[in-house]
Amino acid sequence: MLKKSLALLTCLIMLFTSAVFAEDVKSEENINTEIQIVIDGENLIPKDVNGKIVHPFLLEGTTYLPVRAVSEALGQQVEWDGINRIVYIGEKPSVALEAADVIKIVINGTLIEPKDVNGKVVNPFLIDGTTYVPVRAITEALGKKIDWDGETRTVYITGDFYKVDLGTLKAFSDKTLIKVDSQAINAGLFNMLLYNFTTDEFMKETCDNYTPDATLQTLTIDSVPAAQMLTSEIENTITQIYALCAYAEKINITFDEEFKKFSAELLGYIEQELAKQYNADKAIEAGIISKEEFQDFANKFLIYVITAQTIQEDAAKKDYDISEYEKIFRTNYITAKHILVEDEALAKELISRIEKGESFDTLMKEHNIDPGATEEGYTFTMGEMVEPFEKAAFALKENEYTKAPVKTDFGYHIILRMPLSEKELSEAKNYWINLLAQNAAQEEINKIIESSKVEHTTDYENYIKTIK
Repeated sequence: MLKKSLALLTCLIMLFTSAVFAEDVKSEENINTEIQIVIDGENLIPKDVNGKIVHPFLLEGTTYLPVRAVSEALGQQVEWDGINRIVYIGEKPSVALEAADVIKIVINGTLIEPKDVNGKVVNPFLIDGTTYVPVRAITEALGKKIDWDGETRTVYITGDFYKVDLGTLKAFSDKTLIKVDSQAINAGLFNMLLYNFTTDEFMKETCDNYTPDATLQTLTIDSVPAAQMLTSEIENTITQIYALCAYAEKINITFDEEFKKFSAELLGYIEQELAKQYNADKAIEAGIISKEEFQDFANKFLIYVITAQTIQEDAAKKDYDISEYEKIFRTNYITAKHILVEDEALAKELISRIEKGESFDTLMKEHNIDPGATEEGYTFTMGEMVEPFEKAAFALKENEYTKAPVKTDFGYHIILRMPLSEKELSEAKNYWINLLAQNAAQEEINKIIESSKVEHTTDYENYIKTIK
């Protein structure tokens, strides 16, 4: 089965590179300008900042595109800093870049290093006031896909998403696919999640048999057709949300006025975050989910969050037996402090002075070269310290110190084992209680989800079979 939950499937594809660019060229000698550009099926007529038509060209096997025309066609704003000779595409970096004698290109805050298809660094050009860059420098940094047709001399640039057929998604968008405890869920949510998650990057990482021209019907994930696997995962995620919404209605969760006000503010935040997470604006624009359906999903998600939190709070109020955990802690953890010095002779001298009655803490303050050492010491278990140190520490009884220096790569240690830290024990108890409460809450949520009634319509099977 697919290991990742949908929350973990979402990713932003960013390429972090840096570059030093070559000097500009001022002429069009020895370059071929008979190149066509097609972006998402539409021919691009590149124009400069003044509206004049400019041409892409082929030089030494690398296709160069006018940076402004292509970037704006891909929905990215372009800004030229003529003083510092920097082209900014998309978001600018938080820290200004220094001026340079060569052109720099920054995409969404990252200085890029343009390379050709073979990974060789290639350089941008400035011709008659227009900056040209290798096509892959822009498209790949923006997460786009690029193909070159040598016969027709055409550059094809496709969008962020894998080849999911929008026509199919639109055809099902108003059809009910499943019902969770009688709550009808249309294909719009499935469409949005499929549209968002089926990126080239994700499909390459997840599918057993990825090829660029494959479809969700021919690709497999753990030997299961991708269309079936992805739809099943989406259904599981949606079911969790809607099952808790039905549970909230069943137990009649009510809120005071202050909490209602807080919920209204939280809903705005959730809607904003979900829109960002699932590229909702793009999905709505593509017509595969309605704005109203997305807003209803955001409202359901809010109820889901509040209900899960309520279950968690109820679980935290229960009493949990942590005696076994405390026993394990007392058996496996100790507290110790030490004096670390570089010279063995000094370590032996300090041990002698301790034996004569001098304060361990006073000598530790005067001689310890461990900047993190404190009078409270360290609380640890086996495997957390260097082996000679922890072996010597565990061999001591409480309030006992080593009678000979313990050598490690850090120097020579005089170790004093102390009574187990009550502060650390208290923190451990709180951790165990919280963990047991979280587990109990999750078990309760799992029971609610497992007991929910999920019904599939005939359109559900058709949806899985049809999407590509």
